[in-house]
Amino acid sequence: MTHLNISQTLDLPFKGTRDYLHGTDMVEALVGIAGPGPVSLRIHKIARSPLEVIFEPDGEDLSAWTAIARISDQMFGLKERDGTVQRRVPYDEQRAIGSASRTGDVLSCARDTEFTLIEQIVALNKSSLSFRKPEVERWVFTELDLADYPARVANIAISPGASLGDRLVRSEVLFDGATVGKIGFSKMQG
Repeated sequence: MTHLNISQTLDLPFKGTRDYLHGTDMVEALVGIAGPGPVSLRIHKIARSPLEVIFEPDGEDLSAWTAIARISDQMFGLKERDGTVQRRVPYDEQRAIGSASRTGDVLSCARDTEFTLIEQIVALNKSSLSFRKPEVERWVFTELDLADYPARVANIAISPGASLGDRLVRSEVLFDGATVGKIGFSKMQG
């Protein structure tokens, strides 16, 4: 893999009625740049303006950035730029997991190629959290660690994992019955 020390602005839309950029679009954009492979993402704050992606941000203090990621072999930093998000796309998150079923604590659904893989993972986890912690009104996607981001998956499942109260709730992600990583959500403030 060639490592680049350049930046570019991502053209990400707002989804549905949201007034922030969706983490699923961040993941898809970065996988599109780096190619398939392991995915690690940490979202530190909600982005409401266009995002710039910095490739291999050596020596940068990433803790103040909107998000940091490692996709395949490539390190990325994401930070907000001046300007406004120019596009909005319709998005029905519940439709992404319309076929979901629960077996004990595990929520699963068939892969639906109308949605991206990460859209289904996030929607499934949000639904699982709403069932497990109904007192929390809104959740936000904050972290992801997957051993692989495959092109083909038949079934996606979410199983409860560790929890730090509502500050961070991790769930296991399963593809076709095998655990491939974890996803983390936090209670949205305000």
